[in-house]
Amino acid sequence: MLCYAAVRLPRPLAVGVRLVTVQSVYRWCITLLVLPVCTSAQGLVQVHGYIQGRFTDQEGTPERLEIRRARVLVTGDPVSKLSYRFQVDLAKTPYLMDASLTYRFSKAISFTAGQMKIPFSTESLTSDDRNPPVSRSRAVLGLSPGRDTGVQGRDVGVQVSGAFGGHNGGFIEYVAGTFRGQTFINAPPVHYNANAGRLIVHPRTHYSVGADWYGSFSAPPGHVKRREDVEAEYRNNKLLARSEQIWTRDGTLERRGGYVLGAWRWSRM
Repeated sequence: MLCYAAVRLPRPLAVGVRLVTVQSVYRWCITLLVLPVCTSAQGLVQVHGYIQGRFTDQEGTPERLEIRRARVLVTGDPVSKLSYRFQVDLAKTPYLMDASLTYRFSKAISFTAGQMKIPFSTESLTSDDRNPPVSRSRAVLGLSPGRDTGVQGRDVGVQVSGAFGGHNGGFIEYVAGTFRGQTFINAPPVHYNANAGRLIVHPRTHYSVGADWYGSFSAPPGHVKRREDVEAEYRNNKLLARSEQIWTRDGTLERRGGYVLGAWRWSRM
């Protein structure tokens, strides 16, 4: 049995405590010293975060009651069209999650460089505090790039993204990027230089369908990595219905998996 509890703390500042190791105490001390300075410049810096806990009676679990995530996110727009994103998780490894810069030319085209989420799978890209089940599906955790290697879906690289349409009907979103296969810290032992692409079509309000692709172009012999994904979603103010199917190939090993999700929100937070 798994029981989850999620707490989203109010913006612009969220503070939590987890006194477990010397490293954890050190990170919290740095955070508490930095955050008051950051919040004094609201025009350039926005700070927020959230904490999620879990209680489980699963056999072999070392800590029945634990803090699953303790996120602190710092974002800002120092100059026109240029923004940055920096996120740490004080309860996990690697604790550095996002460190990127984005320059937005227009709604149709933006460039991002740094450490960011790999553009693959809606559930992988959805923030943990906005994912109704709190924990992601096994298919996404085991098959989605960056989730399967234990770096929380992140990689370092460059990507271009944007959206078209939306004035009197549907619109299209796209993302395409190149990634080095190594995060800034705690990089996985096997590195995959890879390309990734994502295309989502919104034919009508509340509806979306799409496809994702990920493929390595530089990998150890016999470790070529491929990922394909198709997905569909319906979302309104209270109802969410989504399904994804993922196909993978690691060398000669082929796997596939997917999920169907339905969620109803009784009221908005």
